Amino acid sequence: MKRVAKALFALVIWAAGALFLTRLWLSNPDTGLSLPASWWQWLDGIYGSSNAEEVADLEFLVGFTIALVVLAVASVLAFCALRFVRSHQLQ
Repeated sequence: MKRVAKALFALVIWAAGALFLTRLWLSNPDTGLSLPASWWQWLDGIYGSSNAEEVADLEFLVGFTIALVVLAVASVLAFCALRFVRSHQLQ
């Protein structure tokens, strides 16, 4: 049960970090999430937004997806670095 609790805690932290990063990107558009206009138009065509509220929803979905991927890659790299350091400390 302890293992499940740790995994659930890690998942909640991951999602909270992605929400924070998405909020940071959307409130400061010059800092991060700058996809080319043609990509946004293509995504808008697929999503089929008909008003500004739906465009904002699309922007959040794209930002949250990118944040999840960025945090997943960062987590894997941090885990690998931690394992590397721990394995070399024992020797």
